[in-house]
Amino acid sequence: MSADQTPRVAVVVVTYNRARVLSATLDAVRAQTMSPSGIVVVDNASSDETGALFVSPASDTTYIRCEENLGHSAGMARGLEWAVGAGFDHAWMLDDDTAPHPNALERLWAAMSGSRDAGIVGLSGGVVRRGVIKHIRGNSRPVTRRDVDGLPLVPCDFVLHDGAVLSLDVTRSVGFPRADFFIMLDEVEYCSRIRRAGWRVFLLNECLAKQGHMGSTGPWRGYYQTRNELLMAREQRSLVSLWGWGVRQAKFTAGHLAYSDRKLQRLQYRVRGAWDGFRGVSGRTVDPRAS
Repeated sequence: MSADQTPRVAVVVVTYNRARVLSATLDAVRAQTMSPSGIVVVDNASSDETGALFVSPASDTTYIRCEENLGHSAGMARGLEWAVGAGFDHAWMLDDDTAPHPNALERLWAAMSGSRDAGIVGLSGGVVRRGVIKHIRGNSRPVTRRDVDGLPLVPCDFVLHDGAVLSLDVTRSVGFPRADFFIMLDEVEYCSRIRRAGWRVFLLNECLAKQGHMGSTGPWRGYYQTRNELLMAREQRSLVSLWGWGVRQAKFTAGHLAYSDRKLQRLQYRVRGAWDGFRGVSGRTVDPRAS
């Protein structure tokens, strides 16, 4: 699609028990200078008043309620599947607690349409160096960049789904985010498939959204982070990735011992994650409500 054509962009939001912030996010989406063509909200079986927001849904919104909490990765996959089936060209992926600036979609679309080989353009992300996953933050961002129509694009290895615009042509090549990851590292895995298929991954070096807290920092998150990263290394049969996994686990362990609460519980979840990752176990195996 050329830059002068009107894009059909679907906003995909995955939510779980955050009715109040979700409402504010949808208000910010509808206030964009470039209006999206549709919105889909995937509700991971919320038990709060989220469903009440869609008793009489707006004409631009599709509400999909899951029977159970599928996790962020599977919820996003379901929303993207809907967008592909409805004939959209691109998807703008957002967390339920992200308030995009009024011109966020316009700027992201300009970056996407100005680079023919861009498969996904995000607002935050990182690189993988010698197997070690490193997030790009603030002035640590690399100098190397590609300017497209005055937009500062940083080539990177992965971007987070929150705030990213994805070409839905990508899904026809590589499929959807992995439902069996539940949460954590799904973006890194998905972007690695995107790059292997010949697409480029870019970070738009602008502050275009007020992104909320990533969610609970409960010990259970360490389980999925440990397990999923090891699953990737295992499936890639990569000693470099295995090395990077070990380096990161050592850093996380040191951080828990030095600064975290519930130290023993956090370490126990990481040990369990390592064991399950080694055995190839995936899916929702730890209930977030347990910790």
